[in-house]
Amino acid sequence: MYAEYVFCVLFTAEMTLKVIAEGLLGHRNAYLRSSWNWLDFVVVVVGWLTLTGATTRTRTLTLTLTLTLTLILTP
Repeated sequence: MYAEYVFCVLFTAEMTLKVIAEGLLGHRNAYLRSSWNWLDFVVVVVGWLTLTGATTRTRTLTLTLTLTLTLILTP
């Protein structure tokens, strides 16, 4: 149980540092311009939604699959 919190905090810290270093969206090399960073972003958001109880497991799975397929199918 505690491992989920630890990994969620670590991934959030990594994402935050990358956003500070690269910028969020403003220029060509910004954080959200990379599909791998989008995947990290989805993992962090879904992780926090799951840990806070904001969604049920079914909703979380549906959200994760939808966002992942969107990332894969977007050129």
